[in-house]
Amino acid sequence: GGSVLTPRTVRIRRPDGEQRFVEIESSLIQYRNRPAVLAGLRDITERKQAEEILRQQKAEMQLILDSVPALIFCKDANDRFTLVNKATADQFKLSKEEIIGKTTDDILPEQAEAMKRDDREVIETGNPKTDVVESYTTPDGLWWAQTGKVPYKDNTGKVIGLIGVSIDITERKTSEEELKR
Repeated sequence: GGSVLTPRTVRIRRPDGEQRFVEIESSLIQYRNRPAVLAGLRDITERKQAEEILRQQKAEMQLILDSVPALIFCKDANDRFTLVNKATADQFKLSKEEIIGKTTDDILPEQAEAMKRDDREVIETGNPKTDVVESYTTPDGLWWAQTGKVPYKDNTGKVIGLIGVSIDITERKTSEEELKR
């Protein structure tokens, strides 16, 4: 037996000029009673290309989401935010990274119970809830939103969370309150 060295990824240029990515795994061994290196090479070019395409697609999707003025968010079945757009982060004066992984209790403790009740209903029934009117306490004060929540399903059709979109209706609610008065 020998000691395994940490695998390395290197970029190589073939004689025809094409660049490839190769993963090298090696071990220190004894060969004919002398120390030697045993190495295996694996061409991982296609994997690297697929990873780059996926990275670009993810960045493009986030750019599109961040350009929408509505709040867009995804939560898993455990009430953890898995994705938010810039409008969502800006509304709560947090970074997207500060929201991802947190729960409704962490971000909106005063409104959490009612929101989680709606979320559970969407996740458990698989039926969307549209036109949910909710108020939030934000760093800038009371904010009203009209929210739609739809089940988020994996590739087998199992509901694994929800996708939500909220639009600001604070001005409308304020006008309605003034008219009532």
